[in-house]
Amino acid sequence: YRARHAALALRARALEVLAPLFEELVQPGAVVARVEADGALTPEVRALAVRMARLVGDDLERIQDDCWSALVDGGDAEACRRALWGARIAVEREPGDERAHRLLGMARFRAGDLDRALAALNASEELQKFKRRRPEVVAFLAMVHARRGEIAAADSLLEELSELMRVPMVMRNRDIQSLQREAETLRTLAGR
Repeated sequence: YRARHAALALRARALEVLAPLFEELVQPGAVVARVEADGALTPEVRALAVRMARLVGDDLERIQDDCWSALVDGGDAEACRRALWGARIAVEREPGDERAHRLLGMARFRAGDLDRALAALNASEELQKFKRRRPEVVAFLAMVHARRGEIAAADSLLEELSELMRVPMVMRNRDIQSLQREAETLRTLAGR
């Protein structure tokens, strides 16, 4: 029990070190360099923080795939935090990429940063090339508005999401189904 508790405390401390660095520096290489140079960290925290920062990676496609998995499932807090860092990297590298902004909005929502989630999701929509809105964006927008207590906006978005769910390709997508259920649940809870 003590060993597990110590490992969790070490991991929490490493995340505490990494979060502001990724917010400031974005790029994993820069974060690793800063952590390695920080003499105030214990060797254990430094080593774990470096390993964790390197998990974020540099391959844009992999970052986006990892983000999607963590964010749709709601993943554990650490996976969502890595997804946020990865999404920020994706937006920095490809500022005109709709998917990168979409993932950043999803990640910001999972992190509880509702205002910046809304801004990123709106940026995603502005970059969208198709006439029909993306159902995952509509679902996350509904969740943002529900969490902010904006019930009418959440209801309108949920109605739109229900319409989008009638498209056969969307209807069969389990990830979108899961997001729809989550959005509906959040809306129900917000209305109480």
